[in-house]
Amino acid sequence: MRSLREAKGLDIPLSTGPIRVNSDEHYVLSLCEQIVGRRALREFAFDWLRADPDARGTRRKLPVDAYWPEFAAAAQYYAGPIIPDLATASERTLQRIAYDQRRRTELARYRIELVEISSEQLAHRGTKLLRDAEHDISVLRPLVEAALP
Repeated sequence: MRSLREAKGLDIPLSTGPIRVNSDEHYVLSLCEQIVGRRALREFAFDWLRADPDARGTRRKLPVDAYWPEFAAAAQYYAGPIIPDLATASERTLQRIAYDQRRRTELARYRIELVEISSEQLAHRGTKLLRDAEHDISVLRPLVEAALP
């Protein structure tokens, strides 16, 4: 198994991400950045992508995990399936599903390609990634490159 630094084909610094630099999400998005050849804007929130109104009527922004404005491409990482089992879904999970669909619809409306990545697509045990960079890049490369112009 090769390390992330050994597997990267480009000499670009890894993004530090918002906070959790040791998270699986950060690992996956860093691999995507290597494939793209540019750092992404992490946890980027568009003004026009909003949640439902809360009790005060405020609609918070719904961020995407990563956004490359120069390519009109975004990425979203899921620990587990992209669409969870609806039969066992909690209210919170159902809301997440609705917001994920809103993200897909609105990004498409603004002609922003969305790459959705599940931990199940990569080398994993349960929802935890094994961090096999060589394998994971081979899976991510066609997904990410298909979203680029």
